Amino acid sequence: MQIFQGSPRALLISLAGYGLLILMTTGLILATLLFLAVGSELSMPFVSQGRLPLIERGFYNYSEKLGWVLKPNLDLRIVSRNSSEKPQNYFSTNAQGFRTTPPFHDNYSTGIVLGDSFAQGFYLKDNETIPWKLAELTNSNVINTGVGGYSTDQELITLQHTISPKVKWVVLLFFANDLLWNAEKSSWGLEKPRFEIHNGKVNFSKIYPPKITSYPSEKDDAIKNNSVFTELCCIFDGAAQWQAIKQKFKKYLQLTSNPLSLAHQIREDYKWVAPYSSQYSYIMPKEFYENPTKHKLEWDVAFQMIAEMNSISVANQSRFLVVYIPEIAQLLNNDGVSTKNLPQEYFLEQCKNLRLDCIDPTDLLSKNAMRVYVQDDGHLSPFGANILANKISEVIAKDAK
Repeated sequence: MQIFQGSPRALLISLAGYGLLILMTTGLILATLLFLAVGSELSMPFVSQGRLPLIERGFYNYSEKLGWVLKPNLDLRIVSRNSSEKPQNYFSTNAQGFRTTPPFHDNYSTGIVLGDSFAQGFYLKDNETIPWKLAELTNSNVINTGVGGYSTDQELITLQHTISPKVKWVVLLFFANDLLWNAEKSSWGLEKPRFEIHNGKVNFSKIYPPKITSYPSEKDDAIKNNSVFTELCCIFDGAAQWQAIKQKFKKYLQLTSNPLSLAHQIREDYKWVAPYSSQYSYIMPKEFYENPTKHKLEWDVAFQMIAEMNSISVANQSRFLVVYIPEIAQLLNNDGVSTKNLPQEYFLEQCKNLRLDCIDPTDLLSKNAMRVYVQDDGHLSPFGANILANKISEVIAKDAK
């Protein structure tokens, strides 16, 4: 059988055409995969993975009053892969173990921020945290007492040992998972103090201290001049981003033999642009969002502690403000849970009944929901912390007038 009829020249031209078509198709596929790898990286919002280190248990000390506190005099800096660049300031604490805020001024009033990791500022540099921003926006000396993992009872104890007549305002950053730990003697695997609770009534004169717990220390800590100076690797820069692009491109190439797996991987890398319906996890059981009163006992305990904070603040002539921080799942999950903001509504209702000054920034944060969170973690991004700090400062300034 004669496969091809024609001159040798025509045969060569035909083969060259087929070869060129194959090269063009291959090049188009490679270019598309590279374009998708670049796009998935550049469109990625603020995420924790591979970007900034988490300052967690390795930098805590045992506390007989609070269970754990941040080590004092921390000086943590992020270094670049390029040794010629200077390390960048990242995370530091003062002699009292509070995360650093701007230097104090004698003629400034003082404010206190209470809370957990949202106040401490997970994944945020010192000057990106809510307390730092509040210091700048309100021209105040601000004490950042936030420590990751704290619940309402620990925040109350912190206020008892921090408040003074010099303090003009106190802000409590409330997050719903506090409700889970206020009646427990340990949380996050760490021992914590616990007030005596009987039939839902908190006895503030009776407290069970935390057991002594040993906390892991960082191997590369170097004690210099009574400070813990540590260089953390590495600054996320253009070189690191290009490396991430190349890794994604390589992964796409490996999956070209399995189109379904390739499509799934690309969809996963672009989930920040088009989130899945239930992409983010809720921190509380489902019934909490359908009917918050099913957790009435936990709410009652928390509000007794919050009311006690208010009494302490009033006794010191300080303004007391509570801010309910919504979950990332409440703002970004498109899962048909129409009742998921009911906890905030119940929270504000109880605040009104107890004559507490409370704000719910859910609507404000939802306007830029994709930008206000660390997308793969749920903490506030620098953008989100700045928005919330501006809202809090407006309320503080309005009250001052």
